[in-house]
Amino acid sequence: MRQISLLFIALFLTLGLQAQNAPVLPTIEGVLQHLRTVKPKAAAQLREEVSCTRESEFSWNTTSAKWDSTFQTITKVNDEDGKINIEITASEYDEVGGFMVTEVIEGYGIVGDFDLEEAPISYDSLLLYGPDQFTGDLILVARILPTYNGNGKLVKQDTYFNTAFFGLPLGFVLFGVNLYYYDASDYLISEASKGVDFGTFALENGDSTKYTNNGAGQVLVAQSWEWDADLMVYTNVSRITNTYVSMGGDQASVTYESWNDATMTFDYNSHSIYTYGKPGLMSKEEIQTGSPGNWKTVQEISYTYDAQDRPTLVSYKSVNPNGVKTDTNRETTKWDTNEGWTSETIYQSFVGGNWVNNDRNIVEPCEPISSVATPLAPEALVNAWFDASRQLNLTFAVDAQPRTLDLYDMQGRLSLRADIRNGQNKIDGSALMPGMYLVRVTFAGGEVAAKQVQKF
Repeated sequence: MRQISLLFIALFLTLGLQAQNAPVLPTIEGVLQHLRTVKPKAAAQLREEVSCTRESEFSWNTTSAKWDSTFQTITKVNDEDGKINIEITASEYDEVGGFMVTEVIEGYGIVGDFDLEEAPISYDSLLLYGPDQFTGDLILVARILPTYNGNGKLVKQDTYFNTAFFGLPLGFVLFGVNLYYYDASDYLISEASKGVDFGTFALENGDSTKYTNNGAGQVLVAQSWEWDADLMVYTNVSRITNTYVSMGGDQASVTYESWNDATMTFDYNSHSIYTYGKPGLMSKEEIQTGSPGNWKTVQEISYTYDAQDRPTLVSYKSVNPNGVKTDTNRETTKWDTNEGWTSETIYQSFVGGNWVNNDRNIVEPCEPISSVATPLAPEALVNAWFDASRQLNLTFAVDAQPRTLDLYDMQGRLSLRADIRNGQNKIDGSALMPGMYLVRVTFAGGEVAAKQVQKF
């Protein structure tokens, strides 16, 4: 089954349910995969009630020979009463305007038992949040309700979307169903999706995948079909064949095939062979093209690890028909020695005999934020701006009672803090570097308001 990332889901939800053909539904396994990617960064910080991790992406500017900020994602993990809520704020750097623009603000609430360390598979329900398409407010836009068999295996997953028609809310409407089937050993043997026809509200067939397992539950073959609504039949899409080093051991190879409608057969796309330095640690992957008996390696990927078996270098080489290997790309990773997460990854290309920077990714903790909801008063702070004399000017509503001001840069660092009692509306900003800042004002009743400002 094709997986849809949570970021894409939230963006899709803002468009409403205008399409008549239901897309492949998000699955709980897809959400679990997202949570597992968050785990290495967040688990070490769960000592706090709320953890916060900042991931910044940079691109190499060949003209200035400096890293330019391009994208930033802040992940906050709230742990309240045994329930986990993950909220992600993503911002993109506007190179023309010279500032960060918030693109997506999302929350993912898990109702039920979810432990980042153990990751059990059972949930009472899964809630997806996204911006309201009319107001922009963060609202509950989807609810996924799973059904389990007696052995605790997921067998059905109903997905409901919070819909609206010309701005009038209709409430939650069934959008589709995912079905899962198991053999006598509780190994997954097939899964299928059924979307809703919004004209008749009847369930229609969607994608389907069948799995062939060995005695250890490893998938030997995964074959996928999609439903042809015109012909009323399932049509082939792709097939993946796996082999393993041993029962329960590492994967030895995988072959990818796609269906050719003209010849009514599967065409070979690629073949990968895996080599391991020790169990569980892949040292090399060879990507090949051709067909069985005539596979030719076109790319070789090698992996290097540190003393704690953490990947530190991934090297890519192209291989020509004569077997000559040429460096193409590499990824160098550093690890935070205290918290144990990836702290920095640099991506480079090999050009003209030299390694050239492409992109850079940095992961770092940000300040834990209280899980107690702070009342917002956006109308209390009317405006904020830097004038030509580098003073930060503030305009408040008539009845507002501002007390303190915090100024953060776009990396989330506190740059200035000041008391603004007795109607003060100017703050000296001459010591601040040019750039974008977030102004956060706290008022007498504990309410807060914030605005972005740029200092030239």
